[in-house]
Amino acid sequence: MANAIYPSGKDGIMKAEIQFVTDTFKIALLTNGTYTDSDTVLADVSADIVDSSGGTGIATLTSNSVSNGVYTAANATFSSVPGTEVAVAYVLYRSGVTSTGTDPLIAFYDTQSAGDGSISITTNGGNIIIDFDASAGIVKM
Repeated sequence: MANAIYPSGKDGIMKAEIQFVTDTFKIALLTNGTYTDSDTVLADVSADIVDSSGGTGIATLTSNSVSNGVYTAANATFSSVPGTEVAVAYVLYRSGVTSTGTDPLIAFYDTQSAGDGSISITTNGGNIIIDFDASAGIVKM
């Protein structure tokens, strides 16, 4: 699979339910790299989140901006991610929906943003940083 915007994410963007500059967005590291276009909310992938019980497999994005149809943010930092799990994908989702687990999924990534190959990050207790490609951004329309 390659990086993809979820159909429900496209709908949310087109219906203006997702506001890239003002909403809160998070990235969740996943141990399962299987994309399913019927996944619509975070609960659909929650069993695959790295360190799902400790919450270190989730990072909040900051410095959100949109320019020329490209959504960008500061690099994502996951602090002190324990264990020896292997993250092979990540999802972008909008955070802050009132019901837990119903945060809408926007996009799925299993390939590095510069197209340099598959994602494979083994956790070891250290920080993990996802460095977003400045020109490709996180979501490009």
